[in-house]
Amino acid sequence: MNIATTAVRILLGLIYLFSAINAFLQLTPPPAFEGKAQLFMQGLFSSGYFFPFLKIVEMVAGVLLLAGRYMTLAIAVLLPITINILLFHIFLYPGGSAIAVALTAANLFLVYSYRERYVPLLKAR
Repeated sequence: MNIATTAVRILLGLIYLFSAINAFLQLTPPPAFEGKAQLFMQGLFSSGYFFPFLKIVEMVAGVLLLAGRYMTLAIAVLLPITINILLFHIFLYPGGSAIAVALTAANLFLVYSYRERYVPLLKAR
């Protein structure tokens, strides 16, 4: 399982790092959204701060995953982002659902792999 964990960690780190770099450098054109998905994305962009902040967080977490440092933090930060990506694709833009499901599965696999590090967070004091 150690090899699988490392492979998933590096793959997830690369995906989030590339996604963030792509957002800033516009290496590939963004997908054309319609309807509610377009309104949602317009809201993120029109706030002026949220989308750049999101991409910076994704970039830092991706680098942490690639470096194998602060794994608990990186995974915990990426999990709500990943869940939001999944929900976006389920409810607003079903076209990319397969990728969103794969991201969610990879993130949940890492949560499971590092579960012993999360136990202290979940204990009531």
